[in-house]
Amino acid sequence: MKHNLMISCNNYDFAKNIANGLAEYFSMRVFDELELLSFDFAPTTIDELKAQYGTEFIYNKLSKTLLSQCDFENVVFVTHFESLNNSHQFFDKLSQNDFIILIKYDNFGKNCENFDNELFSKDIKIEIFEDLQKSLADIAFFADKNSADTILDDVINGIKDYYNF
Repeated sequence: MKHNLMISCNNYDFAKNIANGLAEYFSMRVFDELELLSFDFAPTTIDELKAQYGTEFIYNKLSKTLLSQCDFENVVFVTHFESLNNSHQFFDKLSQNDFIILIKYDNFGKNCENFDNELFSKDIKIEIFEDLQKSLADIAFFADKNSADTILDDVINGIKDYYNF
């Protein structure tokens, strides 16, 4: 049985909003990959780490953060497509421990702006989404600003259907 939920989306703020809703509904805690990384390197910011060591360093650390969250239980873990896509070596462990939800958000509307540090791209190629969907996802959704209000219910129903409850 999978112990955690992992939500991955090309819009990080949107994913965090969905994660918070899932955590509230299922009485779980939310872990955010960027907050965990920031905590590990405080007081140095992610932007400072990126400037000093480069993006590959950040992705390497985020991959390790993804792997380490497998040791937890009852967690909704928020990650970006790019982090997940750069963690192929951990797919087996992630898929054993986490119920993985992918959301491709196609229209960046109100209240769904990406954060400022420009670590991740909003423009994710559909091929990356389809590859992650085939190789890793338990459920996957497409969302836009018109479905933003209903996607949480869709995700909850998808999880319930998967587990037959």
